[in-house]
Amino acid sequence: MSLKAAPGFYNPAVQTVQGANSATFTSPGINTTLTIPELFEFHAKHSAQHPVFVYADDDKKEHVIRFPEVYRAIRKAATISSGHYARRSDYYTEAQVGKSENEPPVIGILATADSISFYTLEAGLMYLGLTAFPISTRNSAIAVAHLASKIGVRQMYVSADPAMQRLAQEANELLAKDGIEFEALPMPSFEDLYGPGGDDALVPMGKVSPDKTCIIIHSS
Repeated sequence: MSLKAAPGFYNPAVQTVQGANSATFTSPGINTTLTIPELFEFHAKHSAQHPVFVYADDDKKEHVIRFPEVYRAIRKAATISSGHYARRSDYYTEAQVGKSENEPPVIGILATADSISFYTLEAGLMYLGLTAFPISTRNSAIAVAHLASKIGVRQMYVSADPAMQRLAQEANELLAKDGIEFEALPMPSFEDLYGPGGDDALVPMGKVSPDKTCIIIHSS
């Protein structure tokens, strides 16, 4: 998002250039209008050796994930999500009638997952031009049902652990009383996104815009 339209407290005379002393990071410019998925695409090309995530495996061996790997995983997450979205395309088409193109369909996430996979899925939904809606796992079934109903969530990624499966089921049982429910989608694993394979039919980037709602964050 461009800083030209930033709030009044932003002083354009004071500019902090990110990565100015980095040999691996190339800045897209402080006034870029690139969206989050477009920034990952940019850095996959121009900051290919720059680390994004660092983690230790079970043997305490350090692994570094760089921009090209992350962008690939984002595209894999988008491809997985595209298939799920297509099943409900008729509903989404009807639900979007009368709405602004800057208010795209919302996909929920109710998951206990590693932060890398979670963030990658969020970015994958943004890549499709959809809105990601991460829901706190500390919420009650009543709260989850309320949020899903209020926002209009009809598909939600749910992790496989018993607690989240039970929470999603109980929320759906409450929603069913009003004649609505959401489809529980399997939360992609780290291996699904960052493992080998799955590169043959990656979907293209959807219609993205700096003005489009890319994520909804609720208070709890």
